[in-house]
Amino acid sequence: MLKKFVLIDAHSIIFRSYFAFINNPLRNSKGENTSGIFGFLNTLEKVKKRIGSEYICLTFDAPGKTFRDEVYEEYKATRPPTPTDIPFQVEKVKQICQYLGIPSFELEGYEADDILATFALKLKHKGEVYIVTSDKDLMQLVSNKIFVYDAYKDLIYDQKQVVKKFGVSPERVGEYLALTGDASDNIPGVPGIGPKRAVEILKKYPGFENAIQNEKRIVEHKEQALLSKKLVTLECNVPLDIKAQDIAVQEPDIERLMPILLDLELHSYIKILS
Repeated sequence: MLKKFVLIDAHSIIFRSYFAFINNPLRNSKGENTSGIFGFLNTLEKVKKRIGSEYICLTFDAPGKTFRDEVYEEYKATRPPTPTDIPFQVEKVKQICQYLGIPSFELEGYEADDILATFALKLKHKGEVYIVTSDKDLMQLVSNKIFVYDAYKDLIYDQKQVVKKFGVSPERVGEYLALTGDASDNIPGVPGIGPKRAVEILKKYPGFENAIQNEKRIVEHKEQALLSKKLVTLECNVPLDIKAQDIAVQEPDIERLMPILLDLELHSYIKILS
C-alpha cells in the first residue's frame, strides 16, 4: 500500500486560526486566548479525515533571522509585530502534539517552508507527500508525488490545480512570484508586472534568465527580479535528516495530554479524543 506523508505548516495554521477569531477570540476561564490552538486542532482532525496517514509531522518557524533576512533586510518588514498571545499558543500546540505522538521540527536560520520543501523532496521517493498549508510559495513543489492541501478551502492542489490557479506549471511558480512580488512577505517583484503579464512573459520565454535578459519590461529592473527570485526560492537542503519512521505517529500519552486540554478548556476536542 502506498504510504502517505502529511507535512503540516503549523505556524501558519495557528496564525490564520488566531486571526479568524480576532473579533471574537476564544478564551478559557483564565482569560488565555485559545483561538489558534482550537483552530489548529480542528484543522488536524480535518486533515486526518481528508487524507488519513500514519505519518504526520509539524514544522515551525524558528525564532530569529533567516538567510533571507541576510539577503534582504526589508524581508517581511511590513508585517505587524506578532501578537503577544501567539507564542503561548504555539508552545501549547507543540506540547499537545508531542503527547498526541506527532513530532515537530524547526531549525534556526530557516523558515518552516524550507523544512517542508526538504522533507517533501526526501519523502516523495517513499510515497505521496501532502503539504498542509495555504502558503502559495509551496505550490512550487507540486508534482506527481507532492500535493498541497489547503484545509480552509478543502482543496488538494495537484499539477492541474496549480496551473488553474496561477496560469503556469508548478516548476515556474517561483518565477511567477518573483515577477509579481508578494506584499505579505514584502517581496518587491518587478514594477508594473501583475499576474496576467507575468503569465504572458513566462509563456514567451522558456527560462527566467532568458526573460530578464530580453524582456524590456524587466531589463531595467533585473537586479530586483533576481533578488525577488532568490527570496521566493525554497531551500531544499535544510540540514535536518529525515526518514519515514521519524514521522510515524506514536500512541498518544493521554495521561499527560488530558490535563493540558482541560486547563485550556478545549472540551470539544476532548470529546473527539474520547
